[in-house]
Amino acid sequence: SHDLRTPLTALIGQIETIRLKGDALPPDAQAHLLDRALHNAQHLKRLTDALAELARLDSPEFRAQPEPIAIGELADDVVQRFASAAQQAGVTLGVEYPDGLPLTRADAALIERALSDLIDNALRVTPSGGRVLVRALREGDGVRIEVADTGPGVASEDQPRVFERFYQTSRHREHRGSSGLGLAIVKRVAELHGGTAGLRSEPGRGSAVFIDLP
Repeated sequence: SHDLRTPLTALIGQIETIRLKGDALPPDAQAHLLDRALHNAQHLKRLTDALAELARLDSPEFRAQPEPIAIGELADDVVQRFASAAQQAGVTLGVEYPDGLPLTRADAALIERALSDLIDNALRVTPSGGRVLVRALREGDGVRIEVADTGPGVASEDQPRVFERFYQTSRHREHRGSSGLGLAIVKRVAELHGGTAGLRSEPGRGSAVFIDLP
């Protein structure tokens, strides 16, 4: 409730200011308030969407629908959807996977959702001029999907808890525009496939979040 209340309180305050002061506000002040109100409304939508998705994935009745898919081609398709956002952010977005990567039994819709969350998060934390690289590769007897960025990395003390729900503070989440649930969804998607999610990060030198699928 705290995470919902923070942007909602700000949104109400911004709308009330516009309603009460109306034309007394200079145009640039009105525009600023409207921009902030829209930002908070979008943040609320991301949060409620993520809550609904987690509730769906946590349901005892929910089952993944695995089928043989080409993970590399799937990753390539998802990357293309973020090409415009990456260009606007000034971030180089690429994808790599080897020829002959075997088909993997996975629920394509769930993998797309997890990969989209990882790319979106990586683009948010990577400064202009940085790079985000999506990779699919063999890992032991399975396949690894990895999203690496050149952002600020994750503090050592935070790394063991990044997949916990709502771990980030509301202030940090608001600054990044994320719901604080993206990595929890990624972890749940991995678990539904009998796999695991993990993180490699060096503070100041970026991060790599991965999903290992059997």
